[in-house]
Amino acid sequence: MASTERPDAEYIGSIPVAAEIVAEGRYRNISQEGGSIHETIYFMRDAQLYIEKPSKELVIANTECVYLQGNHNDCKRMTGTFENPICVYSHDGEKTLADISICSELLNFQ
Repeated sequence: MASTERPDAEYIGSIPVAAEIVAEGRYRNISQEGGSIHETIYFMRDAQLYIEKPSKELVIANTECVYLQGNHNDCKRMTGTFENPICVYSHDGEKTLADISICSELLNFQ
């Protein structure tokens, strides 16, 4: 990022080329990695790039350790398939079960 006051460019982070603009300073990237489809939101604040937490993940071909909402003591091993995917919020490696309607846009991606 460079400005007229400071002409030197400064690295602030990167956004995937496939990301789409959803609002000024906000970008959304949807990608498939392994057995999941991920939605990641990037946003700018104070000339820095951040990733919105939690992100959404649609598990379509994998077994994950998922916490039920409100219970972060024990995770339950859940398997998502193409026919019966599961929607989770992912935050720092911890996945929490979400209603499948939360991932409705990701359902269309598969």
